[in-house]
Amino acid sequence: MKLRLFTPKAETSTDEALLAHYQASGDLQVLGVLYSRYTELVYGVCLKYFKQEETAADAVMDIFEELVKKHKNTRWINSVPGCMYWPKTTV
Repeated sequence: MKLRLFTPKAETSTDEALLAHYQASGDLQVLGVLYSRYTELVYGVCLKYFKQEETAADAVMDIFEELVKKHKNTRWINSVPGCMYWPKTTV
């Protein structure tokens, strides 16, 4: 199963530049670009742990929702994969 909700335009900005833009603007489209970059990776990890496609897909959505909630007004970790790991270990 491939979990992909949309196909964004090609984006050449670095993860760090996108995170800085998100912090400054709160623009969720920027997070959409990061989401598209890392969805398959996060899904693969979730599928490894949960062993069920639907549960893994739900976990991916939960992770990204937590990222928006927890990091909207706080400092991001400089590593996008680190940001994705962090919410599930602290929720």
